[in-house]
Amino acid sequence: MRVLSITLEENVAGRTAEDKRQEVSGLNQTHIQNEAARDNFIGLAHTALFAASVAFVGDVVPLKEAVFKSALLLSWLSSLVGLVALTFSFDSARRDTDARRQAIHEDNAPESVLTNRLNAIALWTFPIALIMLFFFLLANVENSMSGDEKRNNAQQLSKGITPPNRVPVITDQQYGITPPPRAPQVPASPPPTEKK
Repeated sequence: MRVLSITLEENVAGRTAEDKRQEVSGLNQTHIQNEAARDNFIGLAHTALFAASVAFVGDVVPLKEAVFKSALLLSWLSSLVGLVALTFSFDSARRDTDARRQAIHEDNAPESVLTNRLNAIALWTFPIALIMLFFFLLANVENSMSGDEKRNNAQQLSKGITPPNRVPVITDQQYGITPPPRAPQVPASPPPTEKK
């Protein structure tokens, strides 16, 4: 967590040092609230996304029949990495706060590089997981729809109905359709022969 600091001197606009202190305090409080909300969102979003993907695979598409499984696995891995990074960021933030307390009278406060990186990983793994899950869902919904369409077309053909966008093909026995009787064919007479 970053805490804002500014030089508390009066400026030409007439703001006093106390005004600046109050503004910095308000900005710091807003920053703390934003970071807490982000941490809550990341934990909830990763968990909800993982639960939704597990439910989808279990209820809609059995894993054995699913296509593009690598996207699902990448989504799960991304959520796992994000949650682990978020968990470690809490401990890292606590250590950063302790280090800042110890260095309160120093001019240069210690940087919280590890905490910032962990927070970035936790934050950005969520859209990665979301995008991978979207690709997995899209591929499987498309695959399931095309399978349903194939079954529907086969059912229509078995009833003698031509599915949309398909040229009708009539076969003798395949779909139980009896072709109309054919006209008898008269053999062609042989060409006349010349008599001598």
